[in-house]
Amino acid sequence: MRRIRVLLVALPPLLGDILNETLAGESDMIVVGRVADRAQVDAGVRQHSPDVVLVGAPTGDITGIAREIMNAAPSLTVVVIAPRGDQAVLVRRGGIVVPLHDVSPTILVMTIRDYSAVNGSTRFPPASLS
Repeated sequence: MRRIRVLLVALPPLLGDILNETLAGESDMIVVGRVADRAQVDAGVRQHSPDVVLVGAPTGDITGIAREIMNAAPSLTVVVIAPRGDQAVLVRRGGIVVPLHDVSPTILVMTIRDYSAVNGSTRFPPASLS
């Protein structure tokens, strides 16, 4: 089985560490890299060739970061941890949204697994449409 390659983008350090450790325990996933901010996204995607990009910035331009990734690499699955105000924009652009108030490592693992192109999925999660 091919492992799902995950790039972590703009996550707060503690959440990034937790997710890195959580994903390391999943036999079908591997964290291929972490980038701290918007300036490193393009290079990170080119260097690591991820299947899924997980974006979560508690402050700053989360919508802009996600849009850049979706425009630069439309075949990537982009999973975004987003506050309510950003969700509709991201879903319309093709992102998979995990609402900030619902986020947990378990939910993120399930979302990555369920909506990764590695697993042949092209559908949106029902929660992102609310």
